[in-house]
Order: sequence, then C-alpha cells, then structure tokens
Amino acid sequence: MKGVLCLKKYYLLFAALLMIAPLSACSKPSAPPIEVSQPKESPTEEALPEKRDFFELLREGRAENIEFGVGTKTETIVNKWGKADTEDYFLGGTFLTYGNITFFTNATDYTGEVAVIGISESTAIFGIKVGMTFDEIKEILGTPAAEIASDAEDELYGGDWCLIYESGQYKVSFMAKDTNSATYAAYIEAKDKN
Repeated sequence: MKGVLCLKKYYLLFAALLMIAPLSACSKPSAPPIEVSQPKESPTEEALPEKRDFFELLREGRAENIEFGVGTKTETIVNKWGKADTEDYFLGGTFLTYGNITFFTNATDYTGEVAVIGISESTAIFGIKVGMTFDEIKEILGTPAAEIASDAEDELYGGDWCLIYESGQYKVSFMAKDTNSATYAAYIEAKDKN
C-alpha cells in the first residue's frame, strides 16, 4: 500500500509540472542578459570621447586614444593606470611608460606634470600610424609647420628629422632618421618648453 501511495504522489507531481509548463511558455520573454564589460588590454584602448579633429586635440596638448595630456599630474596617471611598465628618470624628471605611450614629467617624483608625451612605433594618433613616412603623414595632415633636422645635442630628438605640426601652444613632432625613412616616434609637447 505504501508503494501505491508513493506512486500516486509522483503522478500528482508530474501532472502539476505538466500544467505549469504551458503557462511558463506563454509568459513574457525574459530580459536579455546584461553584458559585463571586460577590462581593456592596454591604457591606449580606454573609452574616450568621440574622435575629434587633429588640431582641436593638439590644441589641448593631447591625442585621441590617450586620455591624459601635457600638464596632467603624474599622480593622476598612476592612480588611474596603475604601476607603469617602465619607470625611470630622463631629462630631469620621471618618465612612465605604458605600452607604446611614455609620459615624460618635470619632477623626480609623482608631484610633477607631464611635459612631453612620447608615442612609439605601431601606435596611431591623429589618424597617423607611427611608422609612416613624412610624405604619407603630409598626405593626411597637410602642410606641416616645419620639417627640420633637430639639434644633435638635444637629448630627446638627438639630431634626427622632425615633421612638426602646431596648434595653439602645442606641437607634435613625428621623428625619423631622415626625410625618407619611416617614423619611429611622435612627441607632443608645448611649443615653448622654457
């Protein structure tokens, strides 16, 4: 008798499930799953405002895909991006390298500000990929403010060729060994550093 009673309970449970199943099929669809964003691979991929005109960004002392500009406090960068891949001293201040971006500061500790932003090969700024030639850059950005050989004694530029564009109080210098070589770096800084 106990086995029959147990079997009846299973049949009742099964019948109840069969009655509930059609009701759940008629219910409203559930909300789509919420997407969880994954952390970015490098700071240069951070979500930033829409791409803006080259000269407008340069006028602010910055480039698209780099959320910090010339004048940004060093501690702001470290607080937001964390420990740099490389940190050392050069040109009288600390420099912090994150991937292909280097921030040269004007102090030997985190109290300083960014004086120069260095961008190395294979990184795109202003629609230009570092690694293009001067002629390719001029096709995109137009006539530069200057195309000159830098002073051989300059610690940052070291006698190499510079293709310079200016906007407001800032400039960007695309660097190459000569006027026909591929560029190897770009530097954003104030026109008058002194």
